[in-house]
Amino acid sequence: MKYKVLKVPVDSLKEFPDNPRDSNIEPIKESIEQHGQYRPLTVNKNTNEILTGNHTWLAMKELGMKECTAMFVDVDEVTAKKIVLVDNRANELATYDKEIMVDLLTEFMELGKLLGTGYSADEVDDIVSAVDEVAITDFEEFTGGFALTDEEITEAQERISQPSDYKPKEKLNEVILALQKTDHTVYVGHMTTIQKYTEKTGTDALYEAVLNTAKDIDNGIGDRPSIFDKLFGK
Repeated sequence: MKYKVLKVPVDSLKEFPDNPRDSNIEPIKESIEQHGQYRPLTVNKNTNEILTGNHTWLAMKELGMKECTAMFVDVDEVTAKKIVLVDNRANELATYDKEIMVDLLTEFMELGKLLGTGYSADEVDDIVSAVDEVAITDFEEFTGGFALTDEEITEAQERISQPSDYKPKEKLNEVILALQKTDHTVYVGHMTTIQKYTEKTGTDALYEAVLNTAKDIDNGIGDRPSIFDKLFGK
């Protein structure tokens, strides 16, 4: 796209008639008074209509500026409308890193130099307060273990993903074992051995081990401590 940047009379340009965006030009006027014009308007050279910077141009007119810098582009009517739309859309999609923004605004607030940033002191206070309300919690690392091994989780996921006509008659209940890391390692080793020789899932193997242990206790085979030591590897 060919373009040319020129300094031209403000009154020689025309506002784009179908600009869909409204704006408060007061912050723009404040910015121009503090910093001057720091980027050119984009103008269709064939119509002298402003494609980007319409509100800046209106602020210039209210301030009584006689000249401005404009970048003239040679585009047809369709392309001109697309430029207007994408410029507005890009502004809508832009987001802020709130922590960085707070740091910048707080710096100018402390220096007493907010004028020209587009923010008032009250607005800065509101932004800082909103960021401070976000609570960040540091969670302690869980050092215990879980009843399911990685292999069991994968097996369960595969079973779930496969279609089945089976519908349980009763609601299934979950049992969670909260084990310290050392106990968990020992437990997994024993359960792996049981699964290997019984060809059962971890859940079935544990259930059967518990039933068998209970039967041994009921039948007076061994004392309770020795049985539980054998089961859980104590």
